[in-house]
Amino acid sequence: MTNVDTRWEWPSGYGFARSRVCGDLVVVGGQVDLDESGIPENPGDLRAQLINATEKGIGALHEAGGTSDQILKVVIYCVLEDDVTPEDVQKLVLGTLESHPKPVVTLVPVPYCPEPGILASVEFTASKRDDTKVPTQDPITIDTHHAGAGHHGIRAGRFIFTDAQMAVDAHGAVEYPGDIVNQSRVTMDRISKVLSQYGASLDDAVKFNIYYVGEGTYEDWETAAKVRAGYFTEPGPVATGIPVPRLERPGLLIKMEVWAMLGTDGQHLERSHVWPENHWDWAIHLPYKHGLKCEDMFFIGGQIATDSEGAVMHPGDTEAQVHQCLTYIERVINLLPNVERHHIAKTTTFYKGDCDHGVHDLNALPRSEWFAPALPVTTEVALPALAFENMMTEIEVLGSTIE
Repeated sequence: MTNVDTRWEWPSGYGFARSRVCGDLVVVGGQVDLDESGIPENPGDLRAQLINATEKGIGALHEAGGTSDQILKVVIYCVLEDDVTPEDVQKLVLGTLESHPKPVVTLVPVPYCPEPGILASVEFTASKRDDTKVPTQDPITIDTHHAGAGHHGIRAGRFIFTDAQMAVDAHGAVEYPGDIVNQSRVTMDRISKVLSQYGASLDDAVKFNIYYVGEGTYEDWETAAKVRAGYFTEPGPVATGIPVPRLERPGLLIKMEVWAMLGTDGQHLERSHVWPENHWDWAIHLPYKHGLKCEDMFFIGGQIATDSEGAVMHPGDTEAQVHQCLTYIERVINLLPNVERHHIAKTTTFYKGDCDHGVHDLNALPRSEWFAPALPVTTEVALPALAFENMMTEIEVLGSTIE
């Protein structure tokens, strides 16, 4: 690490944790290049921000007893610039980590970040057990362009992570450009192939994240959602689906990642699934559940302010929708065995808005108050639209009953 102050704060001092122990893992929330007063340190400089955000994340990881060599997964939300390619972004972050072996990486292009002057956010998931080591084999060889990135999949103990797979061939060309249905099929097949290298399948998935090009309409995702759903056996994992204005290559419309859990003896781990009565639902039937617990770990898919028929509640009202999402999270927690609110270690919040400080406050302040005093880490993602018109926020959480 260079000599950089790794402490920072949101301008309004939301108070979320920087890192949290989560069972056998350490989670580090989205790190951004702000100082302790909430002022950008390198406004508009993507390269410098990626390096500083990564170093801040390493500092946060150390605070929780982790090391960079134990990092399993990195997620990067960033504003891509003409002179900084997706491969450049990953090389900068992985080069700053200097970890061996390299973790899996998910890069999500966004049009802006929650605070003015900020261009990137970097989060980590790491193993904390000294007897758990990530594999040292070469990256899995499948026909996906992967220049400069980490592994396609990685395992530590019970945990298997894939990177964000996509329909891109070995030469970097998009397959089925503009066709989200066939891209979904290609991508799901590749996720299955990555999991199979570790003796796992999609039946072992506990968390499923989808990033697709969309403008906040039902038509953006409905047809491809049915295709993806066909790959899972019900009851499936928890899921979060997020529209973004674009992905890193023209014609690429979707990328997806999976977190799976498998016994160290290769046996499927039993899990309990939760679907509260009168909870929100999609407008079409999908196999995903709102909550899932596997051993000590629990996951809650992206919660949104819609009703059981899929209609948006409190349309356009950010504060009301945040409180509705928190109410739904509480419902799920209450049904998960032995889970309490303070067990939540990480949240990711996607919200409709730009890099306006006031809009960020409308989302983050009520969440900070709701989670206090046992504050989780957080990753904040501002977007021009979410999955439905007038939908303002989506919140996913994970945690462990072992802290």
